[in-house]
Amino acid sequence: MKYKILALLLIIIFCMSGSVHAEENLTEFYKYTESVSENQSDSDLISIGDMWTSGEFSNTLEYGIPSERSVKTLNSSGEKCRISVSEISGGIRVIYDYYTVGIKYPVEYVFEKDYLKATINASGIEENGEALAVSISVLPLLGSAESHDDGYFVIPDGCGALIRFDDKKDSYSRRVYGDNITAVPDKKSPDSRQIYLPCYGIVKNGKALLATAVKGDSNVLINAGTGDLNICNFSFVIRDTDTFSISENDITVFESGDIKCDDIEVRYYNINKNNADYSDIAEKYREYITEAYNLEKIQNNYSPLYIRLYGGVEKEVSLLGIPADRKTALTGYSQARDILESLNNKGISDIVSVYYNWTDSMICSKTDTKARPSEILGGNKDFKNLIDYADSCDTEIYPVIDNIRFSGGLFRDMTVRISGAYSGIPEYNPAYGTKDKSGEVLSLLSPASFKRIYSELASGYKYDRISFGELSYSLYGDYSDKKYSRYDMMKLVCECCEAFESKILAESPNAYMLPYVSHIVSMPVESSHFDIFDEDIPFYQMAVHGLISYSSEPLNSMPNPEKYIMKSVSYGSCLSFDFISENTDIIQGTALDSLYYADYSGWSDSAVSGYKYCSELLEPVSSCFIEDYYISDGYAFTVYSDGTVVKINPYGVIAE
Repeated sequence: MKYKILALLLIIIFCMSGSVHAEENLTEFYKYTESVSENQSDSDLISIGDMWTSGEFSNTLEYGIPSERSVKTLNSSGEKCRISVSEISGGIRVIYDYYTVGIKYPVEYVFEKDYLKATINASGIEENGEALAVSISVLPLLGSAESHDDGYFVIPDGCGALIRFDDKKDSYSRRVYGDNITAVPDKKSPDSRQIYLPCYGIVKNGKALLATAVKGDSNVLINAGTGDLNICNFSFVIRDTDTFSISENDITVFESGDIKCDDIEVRYYNINKNNADYSDIAEKYREYITEAYNLEKIQNNYSPLYIRLYGGVEKEVSLLGIPADRKTALTGYSQARDILESLNNKGISDIVSVYYNWTDSMICSKTDTKARPSEILGGNKDFKNLIDYADSCDTEIYPVIDNIRFSGGLFRDMTVRISGAYSGIPEYNPAYGTKDKSGEVLSLLSPASFKRIYSELASGYKYDRISFGELSYSLYGDYSDKKYSRYDMMKLVCECCEAFESKILAESPNAYMLPYVSHIVSMPVESSHFDIFDEDIPFYQMAVHGLISYSSEPLNSMPNPEKYIMKSVSYGSCLSFDFISENTDIIQGTALDSLYYADYSGWSDSAVSGYKYCSELLEPVSSCFIEDYYISDGYAFTVYSDGTVVKINPYGVIAE
């Protein structure tokens, strides 16, 4: 046991020193420590522990001073931090005491069977002064590299991306599971993808490491940077902040009260393989989620066409010269059946349909606890006929109940920002990204209301399938007197899923949703394309293919559908389409006017030909894992666990 403790100390020391010439790979540490005597004296441990203060840093604290409305940073190697080390079962316990600001907390480092574990108990974080702990980074230099090292960082941004080691200074920092949307920005940020998986990878000189946030994932950021030193790490938000403007001055305020973040646990898995690459990291993460979430391999080959139908929308009309909103049908239940029957008759036997705006509450952006079919779409009888028809031809229909954003409602159901204001979600000008003052402002459902609303919905829900819309990928806190953190909301979302006996379809879900999901739609096949990224990879797809069936984003919403088909197929993604039965002129000036492309009559033939083209390639491998993906000589190669290789070129697709 003692040689493992020595190895831990060596790892931490190397991480502190910032030495990129020291080998960080855990296997090398094991080899070194195997020669250490089990009878090593305690004085040797103490002497190694004394080396902790000789490096640059192994831990970083960001803290806020409310009176100054500012955030500052301290590194554990400086004179303003006292460090003490003690032995625990299987590892060491390190107390970081930033005594000058009154913040102290312990970190435990333990060797498990095949990974190094670093943990922080939230209850052990002490604040003994005005300063408030804002974020903590653990082992920020583990796996750091110089530009001449051969390798890259694996970032699960969108589908996934690589950051190759470089001496050009650039940086990346984004929050896992998306930004805290409670803090409503004055200007919409440029379109970007979300991080759905709480992990990152490092490939360095033929060796690889997977880091995954097992706990604390609701409050973690992934940071990466290139330059004199290439680094990638996690930082965990301890207290959230909010910024608002007064007289053109930005004011920062801090989450008040007791610390509400969850405990922190990071696992660092060594990839013990020569010439390892990102496919090995994806395989290790797939193994982790399979065990952690009790996922099972898909048993039957199945490659459906995914379609998203839109029932109705509110449209402004003139009544005796007075403007008023009226519910307007876009795809009634009988029309939805006609679409399914038309596709069936054209040879598409496997269809998964997602049905939006099918109740009056969903049409009018109200919270829905009844799930009653809308009369303007045909009422109960037509909806039952639709469901019965779908069941008769093995078509799956997932009605959507999305209660996250709502119009009107009770103040008790509204989320409050850290600043004390209600979180009104505005419409943004598509050209300038600024708030559209003439547009509707929706409220954000407080996590405090989740249990009541979703319990009532579950108690009367009559159907065997459901989708929760934005609930699958949004995570935020409520900073009113109710005080619900992102961690609290994450737990409530899981409880909501468990309350339903229905199968669940999720739209680009965060990792914690995976145990409850039968299908995934709108899985991204691109990253955010930040300048620091060198290339996209299908990391998300490689993690879940063979475990959960998924589709890419709607093909008819893309500017280049032909190219998008090929990329979807190379990522193992089924195709999806957005459909409206009525002429899309009817949605102009409504909340759904962005669906101008979704006319079923104009896309039905493309849906049929695209489905037949893709299902022939994907159905035979739908239950297989993606073992490798690479690009060579202008071709993309996808290698499946049964030996199938799908080869893509700009002019077509060939299965070998």
